[in-house]
Amino acid sequence: MAQYQKTTLEMENNLDSCDNIESFLAENQERFLDVNASQFLADYLKKKKLSKAALIRDSGLNQVYAYQIFSGLKHPDRDKLICIAIAAGMTVEETDHLLASERKSSLYPRIVRDALIEFALNHHYTVAQTDDLLYDHDCKTLLNE
Repeated sequence: MAQYQKTTLEMENNLDSCDNIESFLAENQERFLDVNASQFLADYLKKKKLSKAALIRDSGLNQVYAYQIFSGLKHPDRDKLICIAIAAGMTVEETDHLLASERKSSLYPRIVRDALIEFALNHHYTVAQTDDLLYDHDCKTLLNE
């Protein structure tokens, strides 16, 4: 039987009520994120049977830079990770996991720009469509070169 997976909220509640950080760390050792974006993306591509080349093309990112992200040579900013997530067809939860793998803030729907990005993810927008949506609402676009 698969090990029970605590939600982030459950871990937060346990942390709020714990008296001993060492016991919390030991009890949750298997639940901490320990992968970077490169590892996360490799696992994701394999699981979803996606082509790295097609994903990079659809992301709108510079091809060389994107391949460096996938190989672990570059640690991208939040917007580049979001471009990859959109191109990969990730859910909001998967996108947040990708962002967390590089220690970037998760999408927060109380921020207009993040709410627009979540909407785009939920409605399977392309990166270009997402940028149009952001532009139409006077927000910084993802591919603002």
